Amino acid sequence: MVRGAVAAVTALLLGLGACDKPAGEQGTKEPAPSATPVPTKPIETKPAETKPAETKPAETKPADTKPAETKPAESTPAQTEPPKADPNVKVNKDLQVVDAKIGGQAFKLEVANTFESREVGMMGRTSFPDNTGMIFVFPPAQFGIQRFWMNNCLVDMDLVYLDNVGRILKIHEMKVPPAIKPGQSRVLYEESLPRYSSVFPCGVAIEIPPGSAKKMGLKEGDKVEVDLAGLKKTAK
Repeated sequence: MVRGAVAAVTALLLGLGACDKPAGEQGTKEPAPSATPVPTKPIETKPAETKPAETKPAETKPADTKPAETKPAESTPAQTEPPKADPNVKVNKDLQVVDAKIGGQAFKLEVANTFESREVGMMGRTSFPDNTGMIFVFPPAQFGIQRFWMNNCLVDMDLVYLDNVGRILKIHEMKVPPAIKPGQSRVLYEESLPRYSSVFPCGVAIEIPPGSAKKMGLKEGDKVEVDLAGLKKTAK
């Protein structure tokens, strides 16, 4: 009986314990306290550095613009008409001829030893053969600085001045001058002609073909072999 009473009491107590909670909570688990939210630091999104692309300007090399070569027009020098043979000009003829050695070469020289023959000289000659020439011999009274010109001369020539013993004092290349112009004064024309000076006093001069002095290598101080003593005795 006692056991039965005890069991009944126990069962009653257990039934009461089972009814002290609302019906809705039976079989439900008490929810866990809500976790404190962890503060979330926003991720720093650093914008990507966008370095502007270096746009190097294209090198524009200037085109080589070479200036066009302008060749100056060739100006033809004005032709100067050489003098023509004048039938009124006297020409030396039948002059004495002597042998001479100039630059080691043999020459035949016509002798102009009078005033008239010296004045005419090589005037009016239209040619001048190689190894020929004319020697001008002045009398003692006319010894001094001599000056030759090319009046009425039609061919170029070389002029060689000598001292009393035949040494070369001065050498000139004489050129044919231009002809006198129509209407030009004869006096003014002759005054315009070049004079070729001996520079030093002398009494002998020789005219030889053009270019001969250079060809033979003549120079001042060279000796010309000719009978100057005999020629001076004939000078007038």
